[in-house]
Amino acid sequence: LRSPMETQDSTARAADLPRQVQLRPGRPAEDAEFVALCVRDLAVSHEGMLPFCHMGASDHFRVLQSGLARLLVAEAAGRPAGFALYTRCHLDRQPRPGLYLQAVYVCEDYRGLKVGKSLLVALARQALATGCDHIKLIVHTDNEALSWYQRIGFQVLTETEGVAFFEMNDVDFVAGLVAAAEQPLPDGASLRLRPCDGADGRRFELRTSGCDCRLFGASELSYCMWEGEAVQIDLSAERPVCAAASECGAVSSASLKCLMGRLLQLAAADKPTLPSPHIVWVDTVANRPTSGGLDDLLMRAGFENNTANEGWLICLLAGRPLHLLANRPLNCRLHPELAGCPDSLSD
Repeated sequence: LRSPMETQDSTARAADLPRQVQLRPGRPAEDAEFVALCVRDLAVSHEGMLPFCHMGASDHFRVLQSGLARLLVAEAAGRPAGFALYTRCHLDRQPRPGLYLQAVYVCEDYRGLKVGKSLLVALARQALATGCDHIKLIVHTDNEALSWYQRIGFQVLTETEGVAFFEMNDVDFVAGLVAAAEQPLPDGASLRLRPCDGADGRRFELRTSGCDCRLFGASELSYCMWEGEAVQIDLSAERPVCAAASECGAVSSASLKCLMGRLLQLAAADKPTLPSPHIVWVDTVANRPTSGGLDDLLMRAGFENNTANEGWLICLLAGRPLHLLANRPLNCRLHPELAGCPDSLSD
């Protein structure tokens, strides 16, 4: 994620900004090529990300057209000047759906004019207007945008609550998870699923009859702007007291793989016109005393801890800070479609 950079003449140019720039809904057919170019530029600016940038204009069009990814565009003189790219998400800690902000991008000529801030203000208003109660993003520790996000109210959950980001994007590994879904759960184990409120996705709980251990959380089909369809899982574990000498029926590698395989199958069924997800993202609290070593369990199952290994941080905007951001003034005009239909930022 990149924040708009200050330029020396930004103060003088900012006075003209409301007449120059308006925010409008995303239009997949018009905006897909622009998004592809900007995402590639972001990959260049993130060290080591360019080899993973595989999504072209047709890929972004497919995902935007399906409604899986959504777009808010800043436009100047009939041309795009920036965008906010996002999907829906769910966190177990939050009772309502949220928005996962994939990227904020502002073209060079419009940086330093609070276009990025206006995009986020509009996105916060969109979140509240559609019944969402949070905005999540992932940012690298070396990204200068981190302090910018903190100033506008984002909390770094990795620092305050120890939330870590795990990932696996190996095709064979993900295929192995899907195959594990066909295996029966351990004796006495049961999986409970229920729809998330107000959107696709589901909340889950895996537990056994023999102890109080359980795996639980929320999952949903998502989208990686570099590589395509993904499943994002907010995962927690509780293992307060367990008589099992080692892994019990709930908190075990076999149960974890079976659970994730089934979540992958369900996510693919949510959007059958899209390719099946080939990336798995997992957010979890690392090293919590009652978590039963969930972070170690994930690594033994083959997942990579991208917080510990690569410095990716999970940030959250919720509660009063979200409302405060939504109430800030916009430095851009709103397209009539946004002013009249606040619940639709992508057609």
